[in-house]
This record gives sequence, C-alpha cells and structure tokens, in this order.
Amino acid sequence: MRRVTFISDRHVGLVSAFPRVFPNNPHGFCFRHLMANLSDKFPAGSYLKDRIPYLFMCCAYSRTPEMYQFNMEFLRSEGGDIVAQFLEDLRKENWCMAYSNGERFGEMTNNLAESFNNWVLPLKSLPILDINDGIRVKSMASIAARKQDAQEWLSELCPAIEKKLKENLEVGRHWRVSRSDTYVYEVHCQKYNSMVNLETRFCSCGEWQLYGFPCSHALVVIQQHGSSPYLYVNELYKVEKCRETYSFPINLLPSISKPVHDFGRDAVILQPPLTRRPPGRPRKKRFRKRSEKTRVIKCGRCGKCDGHNRKSCTAPI
Repeated sequence: MRRVTFISDRHVGLVSAFPRVFPNNPHGFCFRHLMANLSDKFPAGSYLKDRIPYLFMCCAYSRTPEMYQFNMEFLRSEGGDIVAQFLEDLRKENWCMAYSNGERFGEMTNNLAESFNNWVLPLKSLPILDINDGIRVKSMASIAARKQDAQEWLSELCPAIEKKLKENLEVGRHWRVSRSDTYVYEVHCQKYNSMVNLETRFCSCGEWQLYGFPCSHALVVIQQHGSSPYLYVNELYKVEKCRETYSFPINLLPSISKPVHDFGRDAVILQPPLTRRPPGRPRKKRFRKRSEKTRVIKCGRCGKCDGHNRKSCTAPI
C-alpha cells in the first residue's frame, strides 16, 4: 500500500489523531502556518518580525542536512530564546524538506485545502444537503473537464512538467561532466561541483530526491550517459497517471424520477433544532488572522491605493 504524506495546519486535534488513524503515514506541517505563528511572537514594526520568518523559510526549504544546519545557526543566533522555545516541541521531520520521511514532491503548505475552501465559498451559506449536492456537481464538472484536457495532451509528461524539463536542461547547457563509474558522474558548475548517481537517482544537491524529478545536474548527466530523461521522472508526473486519476467520473444523482416516500402516521420525522437566529446579517467571510496580509489594489491610472482600479478611476488627470 502506498504511503501518503499528509500536510496540516498543526491543529491540536489533528496532531493527536494522526498517529492513531494513520500510524504508517508521514505527517507534515504547513510551512505558511508555522511562519505566521513565529511572526506573531515579535512586535509589530520590529526588524525581526520579517527577518526571522525569512530565516525560518531558508531552514524549511533546505534540501540537505548541511544546508539546514548552516541556516539554523543564523536563525537561532538572531531569534534568541523566542526561536529556541518555538522549535523546542517542533520536530524537523515535520517541516524541513531535508529531513522529511515521506514523499512531499516539494509541497510545503496545505494550499490545496485553502483553494478548496475558496472554491466552495459560494455554497457555504446553503443548507447542508444543498452544500453536498453543490460540491458534487462542481467536482463532477471539474473532473470531466480535466479528463477532456488530459486526453488532448500529446507529450509524455504533463505540460507544466514538460516545460520544467526544458528549463532545467537550459540551465545546465554549459556545464562540464566527468565520469567516475558506470552510473556515477561529477558535474562541474560555475561555483561548485555536484555528484550524480543515475542508478540510485541521487544528486548531492538534494533536489532530485525531494521532487522525484531530475534537477539540472541530473539532466546534464543523463544526456551525457545517452539515456532518455523520461526514464528518470517519477511516474506520477506522466500523462498516463493524470489520465488514470480522472478516469473515474462521479455518478449522476437524478431526482426527477424518485417517488415521494410515505412514512406513515407512526413514523418519527426528525425536525430541525430549535435555534434562535442571531441579530445582524450572517457573516460569510472567515475571520482572518492578524498575520494575514490582504492584497492592496493600486490604480494603474492615478497610482492611488484606495481600493479602485483603472476601470473605475474618476480622478482628474
């Protein structure tokens, strides 16, 4: 059975439930939530309020243990006791790429859940049955559209991954390659050297192991070795896997032909709870944290940031 890596916002209930429900699956923490929690520990306007989260980001995205230790020294020296206390109960296997014990493919946040919440936002004010049916219809249409798009792809990799492959090939176009063994090579870059092992799919930069996708060093070596780059790409990046993902449509639930059930006189019909509607208009938007920054709209015509854009601008020029 395949091990699936879960990424959550480090909620207390989830942290305690994961070892019991999914004991053999890795559990990672969302980097964005951790960075926001760390930023809240410093006063507003402080130099460290932006500096410490940046250093924490460098530690989280470190691809090798050596890079992690190098960045962690800067974080601890500048953050002091606040950072030391924050990291005390935080295992690096849950948030650092270099020590991750599961396949994350470079995913460090739970943005997928945030995107889903925003996707179903218009449905949240409806009754529960209408919410479920609305999510079903939206998911059904989305799966059908993605299935149709995947059928039209002619490349071996998904379009975004195919573009990434070409970009990585272009980066290492001028690097020199030296052979050490049958599958072991050394790549001579401008500022450093990297070791690549094609047999174990290993690169000393750490990117190949973390993403399941050959880095620029590995692609240069693959070309030198005379192999096809597609043989060294994880199967999940290929078009066939994408088509397989969306090959199971959501079944329809027509209601026009369903008869109205007669429950009889003795049937107990569950009524809605007796609740009192609170005063005011119901809130639809969630409460945002203080650390969340809202997008500032700047007018491209007058240059002001008061919420209007070029199309609605009435300022005299």
